[in-house]
Amino acid sequence: MSSSTFRIKKVCQHCGSLFEAQKVSTRCCSKQCIQRNYKLRAKLAKKGEAELQLTTNLTFQPKVDATSLELIKHKEFLSVTELSKLLNCSRQTVYNIINAGNIKAVNLLSKKTMIRRVDIDQLFENPKTKMNESNTSIEMVNIIEIEKEFNISYNGLSAIIKRNNIQTEKRGVYVFVNRNEMIRILS
Repeated sequence: MSSSTFRIKKVCQHCGSLFEAQKVSTRCCSKQCIQRNYKLRAKLAKKGEAELQLTTNLTFQPKVDATSLELIKHKEFLSVTELSKLLNCSRQTVYNIINAGNIKAVNLLSKKTMIRRVDIDQLFENPKTKMNESNTSIEMVNIIEIEKEFNISYNGLSAIIKRNNIQTEKRGVYVFVNRNEMIRILS
């Protein structure tokens, strides 16, 4: 291969230093700069392809599309997942609402919990008020007070509440029960 007898002064594309090139197509001053420049160009090309792919494929997709949300709104019975989509919350939040007793739910199978739409609507229509059948307010007391009054352990009291299906209400870390009903059972 023949080389030219003239020399061209150029600036290295990688390090920016001044050098004399024998060919017009030479871009770098040394083999080391050529290798580093090649790796840099390859890296930038990959980055450019990734950014281009990201911008072309980036489309907004909502969690729930409008058609499925409309179908959920008109169902009479909802699963926990459907209710979480309807309320725009997590499934665990729905389970917490169910466990707190704010929504009635039925376990059809071990992994299938269903909620009536009517119960959900009532949750938002009527604020939670404690009234018994004769429209008198229920006196809710802390379980700790019942324990002290009747000298009974927490586990024993919990068993009595479960056995007699007494309504409880959890407020923060405290559990409240109907005082009149507890007196009727424990007396």
